[in-house]
Amino acid sequence: MVSFFVAAGWISAWWFSKKFNEVHDAIDNKVEKLEKTILTKLEYHERHDDERFSSVDKAVWEIKVRNAAIDARKL
Repeated sequence: MVSFFVAAGWISAWWFSKKFNEVHDAIDNKVEKLEKTILTKLEYHERHDDERFSSVDKAVWEIKVRNAAIDARKL
């Protein structure tokens, strides 16, 4: 009887350990996929923002030059 309970305890501990490892591996895979997705989106938006703000920077520079020319005429 004792050996039955010991064997049942050992088998259930082994089974639970296996299931916990499967769940742990599944969570790791999901986290890695999520990390990759987030990094990909961040890199995309960073490149997009760089392109968008570089054109804004050029427009601001043109406005500053135009205002400086207007101010110079007033003197």
